[in-house]
Amino acid sequence: SGFEAQPAAAAEKFWLRRAADRQNIFVAGAARGGFAMGMIYHIAAHSALLPARECGAYRAASLATEGFIHCSQLQQVLQVANAFYAGQSGLALLVIDPARLQAELRYEAPVHPHASAAAPAAHELFPHLYGALNFDAVVGVLDLNAAADGKFALPLELTDT
Repeated sequence: SGFEAQPAAAAEKFWLRRAADRQNIFVAGAARGGFAMGMIYHIAAHSALLPARECGAYRAASLATEGFIHCSQLQQVLQVANAFYAGQSGLALLVIDPARLQAELRYEAPVHPHASAAAPAAHELFPHLYGALNFDAVVGVLDLNAAADGKFALPLELTDT
């Protein structure tokens, strides 16, 4: 219940099973390039996902402090990861289907409470979710890992190569 994926690219979909925090989480995945266009993304700690899945909703700290959950479009993910998550490990990239969201989604200029020089430009529009993320809108959970140089790369499931 609650974590099934609608076929965005039906022939490409498959289910992955991943151990996270010594407990199993079933995640929807896709072969390279298999996620549908129009998905949005959120970076989260793997440790926050099992409780979110169990209760059916995810609440980032920014929901309490800023009133929304920060999300990104695919072309914005790496810039956000490298600007705000440098040096962190144990991260996941949530693939979110906006059509399944229960809370309001707005595309707005970025908010930089702790901006770095690598922060996104003010003219870019980012998806902001004004409420909890209902976990049934999450159609994929991918590992987000930094390379040896500390820079993040997109998970292979999201690349065209």
